[in-house]
Amino acid sequence: MSSIPVIIQEVRRSEEGFVASVQFDSDGLPYEIVVTNPFSIEEEQRLEWYFEEWLKFPFTDKNHAEKAANSIRGYGEELFKQVFGAHRSVIIEYERLRQKKFHVVINGSLEFHAFHWEALHDPDQQRPLSLEKLIV
Repeated sequence: MSSIPVIIQEVRRSEEGFVASVQFDSDGLPYEIVVTNPFSIEEEQRLEWYFEEWLKFPFTDKNHAEKAANSIRGYGEELFKQVFGAHRSVIIEYERLRQKKFHVVINGSLEFHAFHWEALHDPDQQRPLSLEKLIV
């Protein structure tokens, strides 16, 4: 059985962030969604510091690092809600696929790819989606 693509596609920029679509399988119906950065500028900077600086030299500012690490799940859950919780039909499709073999494909601009898609987290699951499914 081959892996089913779940395609998250940027459509256009908007005042809030991005209008995008989520589509289950390449033949499926695309559902329009709005994706915005779940974090403030300050939270985003802390996360950037954590991934790009602290992990290279993890001996300083452990409190700041702990806050950043603990914030990742909230970020991922909010991003998940924006993508899969926007329409009842989308969450039904996702629930149908959850136990099957699928992968997530992100298509869009560099700014759209700047979201931390690897943090996507189904709140009903223990681990982030990226530890269970391929995200490309």
